[in-house]
Amino acid sequence: MFIAVTRFSLFMPDSNSWVLSRGAKDKQDINAYINKLYDEDRLNFRISFLKEVTLPLLDEASKGYKFLHILEYSSNLPEKYIGILKELEHKFHFLKLNMHSIESDKKVLQPHQIAVKYFDKDFSDRDQPVGMFVLDDDDCVSLNYFKIMSKYLNAKFNGFAVSLGLGVVGIFNSNYELQNITENYYPKINIGLMRIGMYRYQKNSIIFPRMGSHSKADKFLPTILDSRELCYFWSKHPTQDTKNYSSYDSEVTRLLNAPKVCDESMNTNFGSNFINRLERLKDWRIT
Repeated sequence: MFIAVTRFSLFMPDSNSWVLSRGAKDKQDINAYINKLYDEDRLNFRISFLKEVTLPLLDEASKGYKFLHILEYSSNLPEKYIGILKELEHKFHFLKLNMHSIESDKKVLQPHQIAVKYFDKDFSDRDQPVGMFVLDDDDCVSLNYFKIMSKYLNAKFNGFAVSLGLGVVGIFNSNYELQNITENYYPKINIGLMRIGMYRYQKNSIIFPRMGSHSKADKFLPTILDSRELCYFWSKHPTQDTKNYSSYDSEVTRLLNAPKVCDESMNTNFGSNFINRLERLKDWRIT
C-alpha cells in the first residue's frame, strides 16, 4: 500500500517550510503572502501540471498497486481552483481531498487517519507495511516508481526511508515554455522520498517513523539509496519557491546548458506523450 501527500499551495503563514511563507506574521505581511501564494499565474501552472501531468501519470503508474493520493488545500484557496480540485477527485479514484480550514480550530485529519479508512477493506488481521511519500504540486514520479518501491515495501524495512536519487529536471521560462530536460542526481530529494511504516491491526492504525528535513533523512532513519533508474521529474520555473534564493538564476543557466535527456529515455520512463503534455502547459489558463 502506498500513500502520496501533496500540499496544494497550502496557506501556512510564518512556516519555515517555504521561503515564501517565512516572516508572514502581521496582517500586512500575511496579505502580501496571500497575494503571492494565490497569484493566478502561479496557481494556473500548478493546477494544470497536476491535472495534465501528475495525476494521469500516477493513474497509469499505480495500476496493480493499492494507492491513495491525499491532496491538502486551504479553505481560502480561490473557489475556481477548489472547483477544479473537486472535479479531479471525482475523476481519479485514488485522489482524496483534505481541506484545512483557516477559520476553525477543528483538527485536520492526518494522512494516516485518512488512509486507515480508505484502505479499510484491504486490511486483514495482520500487520502490513505501508509506504508514504511527498509530491509537490509541480513535480511527479516516473512510471516505474511503484514497481521499484514495491521491492522495499517489506516489514523488514519498517522504519526505513527510501530515496530514488536519479531523475530529470525540466526548465520552464516565464511563459511556461519548456526549455530543456536534463538528468538530475540528487540523493534524498524530497520528490518521492518514501518512509516505510506499518499498519498495526490490533490498533487499527498506521504508524510511520518520524523524519526531519529530507536532505538529512539518513540522520533520522536508516536510508536506502537507489539511483539506478530515472524516477522523478522536478520542475524549475519562475514561480517556484526556490526562485527566492540568490542562486536560482545561475542554477537555471547551468541547467539550460546541460545535456538534454534523449526522447527515448523520457518515453520509456515517463510515457510517450509526457513531453507533449509538458509543452501544452504554456497554453493552459483559467479565466
